[in-house]
Amino acid sequence: MGKRVNVKRATVPKVNFAKLKDGSDTQVLAFAFFVPGLAYLFALMAAFFLSSKGKGTNALVFLIAWPIVSWILITIVAGGHRSRLNKNHRRGKVAGTAFPEVRAQLATLCRVLDIPKVPDTFIIETDKAAAVVRGMGAPYLIISSRMLELLADREQTALFGVLLGHIKAGTVKWRTFMTTALEMNPILKLLCLPWVVVALLGKNYIEYSHFSADRIALLLLEGDFHMLLTSLIKVMALTTDSIPPDRAQQIIAFLGKTGVEARADDVENMFVLNQMFREIPGLKDRWENVTQTPSDPAFEKQLAILHQRQEMLNPPR
Repeated sequence: MGKRVNVKRATVPKVNFAKLKDGSDTQVLAFAFFVPGLAYLFALMAAFFLSSKGKGTNALVFLIAWPIVSWILITIVAGGHRSRLNKNHRRGKVAGTAFPEVRAQLATLCRVLDIPKVPDTFIIETDKAAAVVRGMGAPYLIISSRMLELLADREQTALFGVLLGHIKAGTVKWRTFMTTALEMNPILKLLCLPWVVVALLGKNYIEYSHFSADRIALLLLEGDFHMLLTSLIKVMALTTDSIPPDRAQQIIAFLGKTGVEARADDVENMFVLNQMFREIPGLKDRWENVTQTPSDPAFEKQLAILHQRQEMLNPPR
């Protein structure tokens, strides 16, 4: 009998998505918890001291139970949003034979990002352009049919990349928490006051968390920051009431121009673009983050790993 030869298979490298994360959102979140957390700790110590003297026992129990109960309440409110989607937009769910192109595109991007399961996705029939990712538990995507109509295939990839980038960066839970806490009615805000204070102090997290998602989306786009910027401006222009649709299209065409001499209307388009920077919170910072990321050595390294991974998993026939 011949001697068995053990052939060692080459290890497929994995992209370290943690290297692409931006630390700004973590800093905002830490600050949001530090101030109320310190105040809560002092109140808890005072209540514990009084209870040891036979006083303030009820206050101690209340202080312990309040943040727990209010967190559960916020979770229920956030979960109610998904329940309403399942009830009112069942036909819009990307499943089975519904929306096969969207499902296939999301599945491809999820494989690249090592996301084990394609998140539940709802296509909402509306004339308003919108796209968000939510969920304090399992994340899910909400995309309007109008948004899909207005975006070309490559632009849809950029949009999906940002949404999935939030999932991969682990920002969806806290973004949903901040949004839910800040949008609740006054009575619920009062009942959930400890977490509402955290949400108020950390509301900038919603904007800063885009940085990590944009960097991950750039990886899917092979570092094509022009495409991501064009898609980003297009999405924001279409979802901002202060920018007329025709003007939005002119700005997008303006951004897509390369190697063309400046014209008079370019000055006007640049003026409107600067106006968007002023009116849309965080847009200018996101613009700078996107343009600087491709030259970041950490990004270049992970992009090279991604190319190597794709070559090993999909060898030429």
